[in-house]
Amino acid sequence: MNYPIPLSIKAKNYKCFGELSFEGFDDFHRINVVIGRNNSGKSALLDLIGYTLQPSDITSLGYKGRTPDVYLTKPLLDEEIRQVFRENQSGGGIGGNFYDFGKRWIDKPITVSLKPNETTFVAVEPAFDNENITSEFGPQLAKVFVSPIRGRLFRRLLADRNILPEGDSGPPSLTEGGQGATNTVQHFLHKVGRDPKLVEEKLLRALNEIF
Repeated sequence: MNYPIPLSIKAKNYKCFGELSFEGFDDFHRINVVIGRNNSGKSALLDLIGYTLQPSDITSLGYKGRTPDVYLTKPLLDEEIRQVFRENQSGGGIGGNFYDFGKRWIDKPITVSLKPNETTFVAVEPAFDNENITSEFGPQLAKVFVSPIRGRLFRRLLADRNILPEGDSGPPSLTEGGQGATNTVQHFLHKVGRDPKLVEEKLLRALNEIF
């Protein structure tokens, strides 16, 4: 898959995100870094990705009791346009051939509202020529909407994974799994009178190189 992935996920009235603006992702790269202070919404943003792949009832997560809104925006595909604006149809509010009309929106943005059992049309850019076309074909486009990350897996790793409390029990030891590292560093810094720069500088530098 090409990167960045052309999918925007935005939400408002969701957890700590209020109603004044939409917060989320403009697109996705192979590695994405989310930086913020504690309780600023980093985990909420990650959970939005999981919600996109498997929508669930998030009513209880609304900001100050409001109903959360989650919107997806991505370019329209030719296959989606062909399912709605068919080549063998003409007339109606469009007048001419449906596909000749609809193909103008290939690669243009479409925005939908995502709920557990419903994908609702919000808008396309540029907007359709009149409200009748929007009301007739908008819901059809939402029905055939194909997410660029459809079929992918979302796995959320907790920040405190595999960390176990270490009691102060005699001389420190270190296992291959890393257990005992905290006691070893603490023992070196506070109990043996060694040069702390070995840990505070050299060890940190080495760990950063590994990372």
